[in-house]
Amino acid sequence: MKGIFIACRSHSVRTIVLSAHEDCSAYGGSKKIVSKTVEREFHIKQLQQAKDSIAKTLLDDLSLSETEKIKHILYAHFSEDGTKVEIERIIY
Repeated sequence: MKGIFIACRSHSVRTIVLSAHEDCSAYGGSKKIVSKTVEREFHIKQLQQAKDSIAKTLLDDLSLSETEKIKHILYAHFSEDGTKVEIERIIY
């Protein structure tokens, strides 16, 4: 969070891209989740919380509109056959 704030303040960042991906080892990987649907919902919830937190910081500390900065929220998952990564754009 601090890095995003510094980049926005110091380097005139215009766009923030938030992303998450399936089978993330930081969360214990897909093995710890009961289904791909539950895993996707978990990551989307995490992305929403990150978006809300960043937006609050930007609005409170930098007086910037949330929509001016956070334009892309993405979730990456493997195709059914596991041969490629598919990127899904999450819209709030």
